[in-house]
Amino acid sequence: MLQDQIEGVADYSSQIFSRGNIAEDLGFKVLMPWTGKGYGNNELQEKFAQEILALQRIGEVLRNLVKKNPYIELGYMATNSNVMVLNNEGAVRVIEAETGYIPNKRPWYIEAKAAGKTIWTQPYVDVNTKKLVVTCATPVFQSNGRIIGVVGFDILLDTLQKDIITIDIGYKGYAFLIDRKGGFLVKPGMNAQNVSWNQSFQTDNALTTDNVQFKAIIEKMMDGKHGLGAYSERGNTSIVSYTPLPAINAGLAIVVNQESVMQPAVDIQKLIFGIWIVVVAISIFIGLLIGNTITSPINRLTLIADQISQGKTDLKEISTTRKDEIGVLIKAFNRLVSSVRIAMLRIKK
Repeated sequence: MLQDQIEGVADYSSQIFSRGNIAEDLGFKVLMPWTGKGYGNNELQEKFAQEILALQRIGEVLRNLVKKNPYIELGYMATNSNVMVLNNEGAVRVIEAETGYIPNKRPWYIEAKAAGKTIWTQPYVDVNTKKLVVTCATPVFQSNGRIIGVVGFDILLDTLQKDIITIDIGYKGYAFLIDRKGGFLVKPGMNAQNVSWNQSFQTDNALTTDNVQFKAIIEKMMDGKHGLGAYSERGNTSIVSYTPLPAINAGLAIVVNQESVMQPAVDIQKLIFGIWIVVVAISIFIGLLIGNTITSPINRLTLIADQISQGKTDLKEISTTRKDEIGVLIKAFNRLVSSVRIAMLRIKK
């Protein structure tokens, strides 16, 4: 889990800083403090020499870790002195092109240090990518309990949007992601809105809704629960399936239109009814066909039997090619007709 990884880096960082004298320079580029004119100078380089060497080793660990996790956009650590190492040395040069970047004034640093534990930030504009990110950050402690810096992992919201918002849900559906405070992390149409990295970004909060049913669902998501819910709005009912995402301390919801979900069932019901009508019609046709095949010969036999009872001798045999029980009955009746006709002729003589 991401939280376990960042806390592991923090523990490693604490051990590195407690080692004391480090001699070897790994050549790993770090970001020096902003002086008002630029980043670092010879005096600061000398003053923070041990911090720089310690951060170089942490940078190596961050580089290997970020390579293995596709969801981490950037990994970094900054100290109280505003010396900072990032897994991507190219990102250092990007930041150096900006004016006045101070790590310990950034939201991820302030919130993690104030909390004294791992936190997740609200979305903000990243100085490196200029896109919206959320950061998982945790403080680094010395053995005496003093915080010496903060480790952070940036999760690019574009990555989450590609994995979540672009899912072909169907049923006129969409997905959104909220943090444990109800703030939207990902939702359709969410972007940086031309906000600069040094400006605050205000995200909507799902709890501000007037819809009591929707608000109840959001509160369950904030509690880390999973399940199904429904809410009605402007005459339409939507079904919400929600589940927690512990890896990023958030909740994912998929919203679909109830009518769209039910439509396939309605279509199947109509299809079944249509098939039933066809089956009934075929059954009636077959029944009539079979009935006519049986009753027609029997009606003819009944007519001839009636003629025999009236003493008529000009009786004709019924022709048939049938070999079923009706055919056997007709042949037997034909023999009876022949015998009756002969007998009647003898009597007349």
